[in-house]
Amino acid sequence: MYKDEAKSFAKFLAYQKQFIVANARNYCKIQVNKDTGNFIGIFFALAGLQHAHKSIVKLIRFDRTYTASWFKMNLLIVSSVNANSKTLPLA
Repeated sequence: MYKDEAKSFAKFLAYQKQFIVANARNYCKIQVNKDTGNFIGIFFALAGLQHAHKSIVKLIRFDRTYTASWFKMNLLIVSSVNANSKTLPLA
């Protein structure tokens, strides 16, 4: 996202379509305010990582960071450790 974040948020619908076209099993959910239609959040899960749960340790980690932005945003990453002791992002 560069400069005008509101315009970048508007591009999420087109990005969601391309994300699904790339792999029909990819998952993307966009949340918008029911009254105003304003963007609230977005969730991505790659198809390959959805199937990786078979080889992960049962401990899942969440990491959140705040962004320096006019909008109050958080980036949340869900990860685990696979059978080779490597960090695996899940969503």
